[in-house]
Amino acid sequence: MKYLHSLNIGTKIMLGLAGILVICMLITTIITTNFLQTIQTEEANKMLVNAAKREANRVQGLFNEIYVATNASKHYVARDVQQGEQAILEQDIMDILNSNKWGSLGYIYIKDPRYSGERIINPKHRLPNGDFLVLAVNDSTTTKYQSRIVQANEIILGFSSLQKTLSTGESTIGRPLWRTIDGKEYFGMGINQAITNRDGAVIGVLGIFIDLQSITTMLQDPANSIYKGDFKGVYATDSTIAAHGRKDFLGKYLREVNQSPTMNDLKHAIENQIEGIFSYINSLGEMSYTAVANIHIGENTSVWTLIVSAPESSIYSSVTRLRTIITLANIAVIVVIMFAMFFFIRSQIVARLKSISTLLFGFFKYVRHEVHTPPTPLVFKSHDEFGIMAKEINQNIQNIQKGLEKDEIAIAQ
Repeated sequence: MKYLHSLNIGTKIMLGLAGILVICMLITTIITTNFLQTIQTEEANKMLVNAAKREANRVQGLFNEIYVATNASKHYVARDVQQGEQAILEQDIMDILNSNKWGSLGYIYIKDPRYSGERIINPKHRLPNGDFLVLAVNDSTTTKYQSRIVQANEIILGFSSLQKTLSTGESTIGRPLWRTIDGKEYFGMGINQAITNRDGAVIGVLGIFIDLQSITTMLQDPANSIYKGDFKGVYATDSTIAAHGRKDFLGKYLREVNQSPTMNDLKHAIENQIEGIFSYINSLGEMSYTAVANIHIGENTSVWTLIVSAPESSIYSSVTRLRTIITLANIAVIVVIMFAMFFFIRSQIVARLKSISTLLFGFFKYVRHEVHTPPTPLVFKSHDEFGIMAKEINQNIQNIQKGLEKDEIAIAQ
């Protein structure tokens, strides 16, 4: 406080004005940016939800394309099985696999005495346990077909979804998993249809193993990005990661790759097919906002989930830039105003006060006989308070000066 009391009036006015300007600008900035952030949040939520629904419909269309194809094909495959056309079954599975670009493996498994052991004509179709399996892989290096027949592999029988179809006769959707077939590693999930005989008994399974890595590549296309650093993922009903930008996450449960407590709501939404917007801290430690949309496969045979997630920093980057611009603009405005007020106060207030004080101090010296000549009267052209004050001071000084001169004459007489 002592320091403030020691400042001259011009400095005090400048400091007071600067404080008022800073407070006003700060309040304006906070109100404006908060309002803009609210609008940005609403728009971001809409964009994320729309993007999630759009991508979910896209993936759903791909899955259901294969589901419908296998569901329709199972009838003529069953016919060929009944007719004992083992060689034709090879062509059947390759035709189905070639009809789309998303299938990486195709298989026809037959559990029938006519298709076992030595009755299997082509050794490629004989499993170690003597069962019959036609296995085709997608191979773009061949000249006639994209797919080719490879040696039957008992890994296919390990698909729990295949075993479920075989035991129940229901269409099934497998969980995402990694498998190595014919020396190549595949990541995907199987869509299985039951093959029945004339009596309706299940005698086999027709299946396509969808290449989920291709789905991942499609989803992560930068051309479809809506925010910097965003990503899209697909999750099975049990929250197994089916599509993700990080290959090492594929096939793992969501809880394995992110154990943050903030994931609980999102995990619950995925496992219970709850659509909406959720916030969580991602695996990189960034606060993110995520839209969840459901993928209905087949006749509601299974419901998977697609998410579109974007970091909070990217969503609010425009608001952050605007806040910075407003802050810099406010600083510039304050500097300009302070410079203008500095020159105004210095020329119109401080300088004129100094002139008045100089006049008064000079007159006091004259009254105390420290000087022999009175000070020169002030000349103010303005008619403001300072002009009126100067006029009154000049008049009073002249009156006092005349009085002093009369006193001196009287004393001299």
